[in-house]
Amino acid sequence: MIKLLLTGGTGFLGRSFLRMILKEQASSKYIWINITVMSRSPENFRNKYPEFYGHSWLKIFKGDVMHPSSFPKSSQFTHLMHAATDSASRDKYTDLERHD
Repeated sequence: MIKLLLTGGTGFLGRSFLRMILKEQASSKYIWINITVMSRSPENFRNKYPEFYGHSWLKIFKGDVMHPSSFPKSSQFTHLMHAATDSASRDKYTDLERHD
C-alpha cells in the first residue's frame, strides 16, 4: 500500500492528480493508496471541491510547507509528492525563500 504525503494537493496540479486517483479508485475493487494532502485552508478546499471528501483513502490535513512544524507527525509515508507553490503571492517571497 502506498502512503502518500501530497503537498500542494489543493492547487492545479494536485487537484488534477487527485481527480486521476478518484477515477482510478472508482473502478478498482481495492484501495491501493492512502493520500494525506497538506492544505493551508482545508475548509476552503472542502467548500470549493466537495467531491474530494468522504473517501476513506483521502485525508486533508491543515499544514503549510513553509512551516515544517505543521507537517503531520503521527503518520509514516512511503512516498512524497511535492507540488506546493505560492504562485498567487509571487512578490511575497525572495527567490531564496521561494526555493526553501
